[in-house]
Amino acid sequence: MSSSVTLEAAPRLSLQAKRAAELMTANPVSVREDATLREALVLFIDKGFSAAPVIDGAGRPVGVLSRSDLLVHDRETTEHRGWNRSFTTRKN
Repeated sequence: MSSSVTLEAAPRLSLQAKRAAELMTANPVSVREDATLREALVLFIDKGFSAAPVIDGAGRPVGVLSRSDLLVHDRETTEHRGWNRSFTTRKN
């Protein structure tokens, strides 16, 4: 049995905005620079965010924190006792 499938090219994505202001979110939710990592993670999970600006005590941006940053930090600082690589190996 032979079947023919025609794949259509997806439409090209193009950015219609000309300035950053057209894309930014006014009054974004931010993370205080003294917030704990747990507080930041709870914020991301509760709000469905993947990242947020970090602000200092005066409300000035000092950086951006992302879920990926939290995962990398956890991986680098947590002792993975009893971790077994066998779950990543494909057995034939």
